[in-house]
Amino acid sequence: GCSGADPLECMRQKPLVELIDSAADGASFNVIVDGSFMPEQPRALFDRGEIAEVPYILGSTTDEGSAWTLDATDITNDVQYLEALRQRFTEPVDPILELYPASKYAETKNPYQTAIARAWGDARLVCPTYDVAVRALARQLPVFMYNFDIPIDDVIGAAHASELLVLFGTSMMFTPQSRLVGERMQKYWTNFAKTGDPNGGDLLAWPKLSSSADVRINFGIDSTIVPDFRGPECAFWRARFDAAFNAP
Repeated sequence: GCSGADPLECMRQKPLVELIDSAADGASFNVIVDGSFMPEQPRALFDRGEIAEVPYILGSTTDEGSAWTLDATDITNDVQYLEALRQRFTEPVDPILELYPASKYAETKNPYQTAIARAWGDARLVCPTYDVAVRALARQLPVFMYNFDIPIDDVIGAAHASELLVLFGTSMMFTPQSRLVGERMQKYWTNFAKTGDPNGGDLLAWPKLSSSADVRINFGIDSTIVPDFRGPECAFWRARFDAAFNAP
């Protein structure tokens, strides 16, 4: 409702709740190509090599979508779940339902909320991050990927940005075990800042992403190396990204 002569002034008059509700629809989180600061879609810039040719650390968390789908707690059946998908995604949503059936998360507290959180998180954060990694790799740049897998609590799990609290040592809920994880992460990031490679000392070897090996480090209480993280899901979403990007 703010497309008139002075949209900024119109937005300044809106109640905060209305702005937040609008942002939750997802439209305001898109990249804005303004011809100046952002001259073109990042995908196009990556593919032409018009980027900073530097090493990359890229990653995400296990429960990226949880904080944005807390309103899905009252979903109790497939009909409601399908409607919730339609509210968040463009059609067709049936393939999303097939890829993220609630039955897949039957062991969780609320399978429907978990399913929609996983779908939203993969679509908006996990798989776009992997897409950037693949495009950086195509420019022959070193790419190191991670997943963060230490839950904040039993409601939002390992939510978006939760790794930053551990990495920077600012978590209010540190346990002795998670503090050790943070110290390991700090060593990796410090090595990376110094040399462009996070490895060194007695740290578990963090392999580079390569065209033949989709691997990343998983930061749980114990660090492990994970192959093909969300492979089928990201193949699905990247195909949808391609279709949207190439649409007239």
